[in-house]
Amino acid sequence: NLIRLRKEMPIISEGSYKPAFEDSKQVYAFDVQEEALKETEQRLSDEGLRDRVLLFHKGHETMGSIPELCQDSKIMGIMFNLGYLPHGDREIVTKTDTTLAALETSVTLLAPKGLMTLCLYRHPAGLEESMAVEKWCAQLGAGFNVHKLETINKNNPPYLILAEKTK
Repeated sequence: NLIRLRKEMPIISEGSYKPAFEDSKQVYAFDVQEEALKETEQRLSDEGLRDRVLLFHKGHETMGSIPELCQDSKIMGIMFNLGYLPHGDREIVTKTDTTLAALETSVTLLAPKGLMTLCLYRHPAGLEESMAVEKWCAQLGAGFNVHKLETINKNNPPYLILAEKTK
């Protein structure tokens, strides 16, 4: 793992299949696809991590409606894996408007020194969304450090944006 967080610090995960922060106290995971949640639940059970993850069959834009999440002032990580489920229905994709709404909520939930990661795709279904997310991230003020990490020797690979809340 590149990043380790202390056990008392929960994270939010959208669209990932195993929490990257296995030492986190609590993970809140969102996905609109039942198939993705079932796979996640199985993989978590196989790894002995099921009890640390709350799975929500909801879009990421609804994270602000989860009472225990809004009351938690120690959210140290928020992860977005945008696009579609790789082996699933490619017609079911994340949408620009719901992603931007989720990002707006995320910056209010993220604790100081917290980190938000966004895995973005340049395929036709994700291009508009990735451009809008980059624009949104670029406008984050002095309270954030935003970085873009991309592979330059591949044709249209996914890329990562990291946003650290400094205050």
